[in-house]
Amino acid sequence: MFRKKRRMKVFGLLIVIGIVAGNTRLFFKVFRPIARVALNLLNTVNARVVIWGVATIVLLIILRKIWNLIANIRQRRNRQKAIATLAPSANRDDYIIERDDYRRGSPKESYYRKKFCLYLLEAFGNSCAKCGNKENGMDIDHFIFSKNEGGCFIMRHCDGYLINNAIPLCQTCNRSKSDNDYKSFFNESELLVILEKNVTMTELLNERSIFSDEGKIVKCKKTINN
Repeated sequence: MFRKKRRMKVFGLLIVIGIVAGNTRLFFKVFRPIARVALNLLNTVNARVVIWGVATIVLLIILRKIWNLIANIRQRRNRQKAIATLAPSANRDDYIIERDDYRRGSPKESYYRKKFCLYLLEAFGNSCAKCGNKENGMDIDHFIFSKNEGGCFIMRHCDGYLINNAIPLCQTCNRSKSDNDYKSFFNESELLVILEKNVTMTELLNERSIFSDEGKIVKCKKTINN
């Protein structure tokens, strides 16, 4: 029905244009007075001032949009550089991954929940790392590596240090993320904030927990309760 109405309007407009264009006298009668008025306005000083003013405003608007575009490009490049600097290695070969790391509720993850969960929530302001919601229930989810990839909340790098692999997500965002890659789930602004907080958590892990060569927790420093 809407297509028929559009067709009728277009058809009617074409008929009017055809009639006006076909009748040159009618064409000149209609458009000649309008053209004269426009020329008379252009010849006045006030009209020229208005035209120059409008042109200046349009030019300023265009320049402002160009400036904002350049600023956005610079800001995005700076974010990308910061992300590249803060992001830990996403190569699984750089980490020591054990069979137990594929299991939910492993001893290392239970240890993380017991000793570091409150620090993680505090770092993120007790809010979801994706949407910022505080009232939709909070889950601790895997960040860089999912559980299917052998991701544990505490990742052991081959060079001997630890990497935080946990983030707080509300139940809705946790379901949306599922096993999706973190780079595709979070936008650049969200990712930059998460990585900055992740650095703090990584420093905390390396400062307060000690693992044996087999990856088992052998001691927890007394400063953990301070």
